[in-house]
Amino acid sequence: MDMSEPYIVIYHETERGFEYDREGYDLPELAGTIPVIGDYIVNPGVARGADRMLAENHTVYEVVRRYFKPRTSPNYGARVVLVVKARSGAEEEADLLSR
Repeated sequence: MDMSEPYIVIYHETERGFEYDREGYDLPELAGTIPVIGDYIVNPGVARGADRMLAENHTVYEVVRRYFKPRTSPNYGARVVLVVKARSGAEEEADLLSR
């Protein structure tokens, strides 16, 4: 990882608070843009054997909070923590989620 670019970490908002599930992205993976509150991120995968053409098989994350963590050591660059609410894709999103 390039230490000059932030690493984007995903936390999920749940009833118990925020949960990290080892998911994150390099800046180029998100088109070189740090998502803002209200943006949506489409998880690129679907469950094994699931039909990629069905919207409900895709997970969409809505960004509800974002935190900036400056570089704290030579081993870790700056982090941007995005707190998201996950949901299944909606029927009206089928075309954009499946391509």
